[in-house]
Amino acid sequence: PQQRLLDIGIGSGLSALPFVRTGLFVYGIDGSAEMLGICRSKNLPVELKQFDIRERPWPYADRTFDHAIACGVFHFIADIAPVFQEVARLVRPSGVFAFTTKAPVRDIKRHYSTERIGEVQIASHSEQYIGELLAACGFHKLKELKILLSRGPGERETWRPERRCGQRRRGRRAGRCAHRHGQDGRGRTQLFERHRLLGL
Repeated sequence: PQQRLLDIGIGSGLSALPFVRTGLFVYGIDGSAEMLGICRSKNLPVELKQFDIRERPWPYADRTFDHAIACGVFHFIADIAPVFQEVARLVRPSGVFAFTTKAPVRDIKRHYSTERIGEVQIASHSEQYIGELLAACGFHKLKELKILLSRGPGERETWRPERRCGQRRRGRRAGRCAHRHGQDGRGRTQLFERHRLLGL
């Protein structure tokens, strides 16, 4: 309660709602004026800023926030290193950072791969790349949860967003948690969980 949370790519504010309900003060940043207008109409955030999160620095002072989230954002950005670096600058010690990525369908030999889905270019990030970014920014994985979900009836290929979250410890290190979503070849929805908890 009364802690500050930065919602990166807040969009319409859907992911922010549960945190507002628990008493956190939500601040949002997004590149779309239209989406920010929708979010503003819901009276959820304390403050909204229009800004391209691929640029640096973000318009906030160091250690402004207790926590940060990025839901459904990173699969639109191939090079997410600048985002991680800004989060490390903005989130206070003992803060939590939770984010999602599209898990790759196949092994990626470099940091990330991209594919076109309709008119949109989508990025998938390798486990190694995510791990390197976390280590470079002084974070460690706190918790991991993998989930397989289908996109819809009759569609065998799926998006597999990966969620990560964790707690930033005093000093340089913090935690992360990962979630993945996908579908098996028989079109059944499956759920897999794997947890690792450190410092909670």
